[in-house]
Amino acid sequence: MGIGVPIANTTVFVADPDGRELPLGLRGELCVAGAGVGIGYRDERLTADRFREHPRFGRYYRTGDLAKWRHDGTLEILGRADRQVKLRGNRIELGEVESAAAAFPGVTAAAAVIAGDPTADGRLTLFVLTAQGEEIVPKLWEHARAVLPASFVPNDVVPVDSLPTTPNGKTDYRALTEAALARGTRRAPVPGAAAAAAPAAAPAPAPDGDGFVEALRELWAEFLKTTADQVTPDTNFFSSGGHSLLAARLARRVEKSTGAAVRLADIFNAPTPAGLAVHLAAHRAARATSGETT
Repeated sequence: MGIGVPIANTTVFVADPDGRELPLGLRGELCVAGAGVGIGYRDERLTADRFREHPRFGRYYRTGDLAKWRHDGTLEILGRADRQVKLRGNRIELGEVESAAAAFPGVTAAAAVIAGDPTADGRLTLFVLTAQGEEIVPKLWEHARAVLPASFVPNDVVPVDSLPTTPNGKTDYRALTEAALARGTRRAPVPGAAAAAAPAAAPAPAPDGDGFVEALRELWAEFLKTTADQVTPDTNFFSSGGHSLLAARLARRVEKSTGAAVRLADIFNAPTPAGLAVHLAAHRAARATSGETT
């Protein structure tokens, strides 16, 4: 696809893997320099990978797009050099999600896929090769939230004992996508999934007085399409399959049910029934102090 020429105050060039400019007709990675280049990501390692210095053009950004210069002086885009996808309108670099996860202590390897309709209820599922089992999930999710853009944070983190591979030894992303879809509908086990612990007894109601935890557990179960006995006070909405659109709907439902002001940011900051119950209890206490009724 032809995209023309650079806009004002922008320089683009096509580079080989070592960042050297390529001549007309040779395909390479499209790189952008000039006034529009950003400052980078929150993760310094990702910034170092994507943002480089060129001896002639200065600071530049590796777009991940394959391109070549046409003989008429215009650029032609040839596809992606990396694994960039779109999920509900947000561009996501799956390779960056995997790199961030693989850098976390206890993770040997990682593979990220999109399961479901990427324009609607699709989920960003991250498979991690680890010996720590399910206990790593909340810690890894918090790590991802700290170092990645919000749209890059996985909706589902799956610890596995092995990752499926193709005959040539590469990660079999098709098999993982099918496994993620099956996991979402509870139809089949994940290939290589770490052995699950025996089912725990249904958690006792948390001593929150206002009954918020139990009510929130039921809402978590409804939105995550599971049963209340599978949701504990510490079930993380996002690492259990939730995403931002669902969270926005959940916030509205909680606000309607309790009368407490709940924003999407509150769900991100307190993604468990127990955590959000603290917010709701504080809201109720503030209203009582001010003389309002619930």
